[in-house]
Amino acid sequence: MLKTQTSYTSIIELNGESVVRGYTAEIKNVVAKGKKTEHSCVVLFFTLQYLGTTEEGNLRYKSSIQRRFFLDDKNRPVFKPSKAQKLALNVAKINDELILEVSKNYKFIGIINIEDVQKKWHKLKGILQDSFTDLHTIIGDFDWQMQTENIQKIYRNDNFYNFFFPIFSIRSSIQKNL
Repeated sequence: MLKTQTSYTSIIELNGESVVRGYTAEIKNVVAKGKKTEHSCVVLFFTLQYLGTTEEGNLRYKSSIQRRFFLDDKNRPVFKPSKAQKLALNVAKINDELILEVSKNYKFIGIINIEDVQKKWHKLKGILQDSFTDLHTIIGDFDWQMQTENIQKIYRNDNFYNFFFPIFSIRSSIQKNL
């Protein structure tokens, strides 16, 4: 566990260094409904690069996802994804290149390149509408999420970004306990 904490603190050392750091994340959802269990797991291989500061003095990072794939309920890669999984992988590509803004105490503030994400969504939306006539509700949900007034809230409430960039006070208490 000490090794985990030590590597965890190396994220802080990224400031001031414009090197590209590689990470792997496994995001798993398990929902139990009575005797039935639903499982969803995706693995992300991504890099994070410190880009400098914003005019307000907040930190800027570039997040780039190189690869993502699903795991089955036994944690094996899914080589033949279902139609829904293929669709999810394609939609997730709108997040492949993000410029993140983080406060000085490492609280995730939001995405700087919102317009790029919105453009990717509009291009993908056209493809989805042409290819899948039964996705009106899902497309409508994404349209709502991609509206300028909603998009930052969606990213700020995302568990992945809040886990990766927790507030510094949490980190300092972890470091003090080492």
